[in-house]
Amino acid sequence: MDGGHSKSMNILVAWPHFVPRDHAGAVRGAAFADAVVSLGWKTLVVTPEDGCTDERASPPESVQTLRLYDSYAKRYPPPFPALLLPLTVARLSLVASRQRSDAIISSSPGLFLALEALLVSKLVRVAFFLDIRDAWKLEERTHAGYLRNRFKRRVEGFLCRHAARVWAVTDSLARMLVDDHHLPPGKVSVVPNGADLSRFRPRSGAKTFDLIFLGVPSVYRDLPRLFGALWCLARRRPSVRIVWVGWRPPDLTRMDQSVLEALVSRGVLELLPPVAHQGVPGLLNQARAGVVSLSHEDVFRAAVGAKTYEYLACGLPLFCLGPRGQSELRRLVESENVGFFSSDPDDFSLQVNHVLSDGALMDALSRNCLRVAAQYDRLEIAKRALLDPAFSPRNRPNRR
Repeated sequence: MDGGHSKSMNILVAWPHFVPRDHAGAVRGAAFADAVVSLGWKTLVVTPEDGCTDERASPPESVQTLRLYDSYAKRYPPPFPALLLPLTVARLSLVASRQRSDAIISSSPGLFLALEALLVSKLVRVAFFLDIRDAWKLEERTHAGYLRNRFKRRVEGFLCRHAARVWAVTDSLARMLVDDHHLPPGKVSVVPNGADLSRFRPRSGAKTFDLIFLGVPSVYRDLPRLFGALWCLARRRPSVRIVWVGWRPPDLTRMDQSVLEALVSRGVLELLPPVAHQGVPGLLNQARAGVVSLSHEDVFRAAVGAKTYEYLACGLPLFCLGPRGQSELRRLVESENVGFFSSDPDDFSLQVNHVLSDGALMDALSRNCLRVAAQYDRLEIAKRALLDPAFSPRNRPNRR
């Protein structure tokens, strides 16, 4: 181990939605917590109490629920939860002091837990590390209110400027944070998403579906264009079978609703509700390829979601629909030859039909997926982040 990290450390991970641990929002935080243990250090995960956690999903000893800002925000309107910040910061500070934390890690996109963690890091005089999965510039596309979004962007900037290190999931996102918040480039490190390769791997067995789409319907998935592409595909290849995992009925236009109903009634598309993350590998292995759809808004060019890497780890070629021009997702797909990237619904259907009809091509793409996935082991990525020199005792603030 690096000499600067020879001393055992206590790491406090303040992470939203960590209970139950197989919740999709907990996956990246769990990787950091597991990486801490893998390095021989000690960890405690703190997550806001939400008041509705199933008792069967009670947290283990290494996880503690606390009444923090997010707990009150679920019950009371603003500004009441903000008025309780001194109380919630005191609660978290007590936990950090008792644990004798050497560093605190927290995450976006919910910014108030990260703000509480930063304030606690100042009180107990330890380094604060901020993980940015989605910058608020992306989140504000689905959150109404000019003043609210402006405030959240300012909070994000404050957190970034006072963090010992900021972690971003892509190069483009890192550059966006540097430019938007006027950060020194060296403050932001790229810590990509990845997959748990011990769970996400190819399995033998019959394939029930040609395509699988993971994720809840959202505006950033450009639903009209995606439905149009699936409709074109159904007309070009009537036998195609697609499953959408994570379906929740969204607000759709009358035209989009009619297309959706036609796809379902023809047996082309099957809609499944969200499932626990532990059930995702089994579903992926029932499909031949994975679908990724991104909004054509420029801001989403910086995104590569965690589900993309889970497709790769199961050997599923990526069939992508997104904006013209360069993007992080297009760069990954085309540079590594793990699928195709299209910006037109009809062209998307044409390429899907071509690739699915060519068994040798599908096999080659699948092999490429597994080769690339080996570079994105989620646990190893988290361990490399924790070995950042900023964690070194000589680089941390002196305690009182």
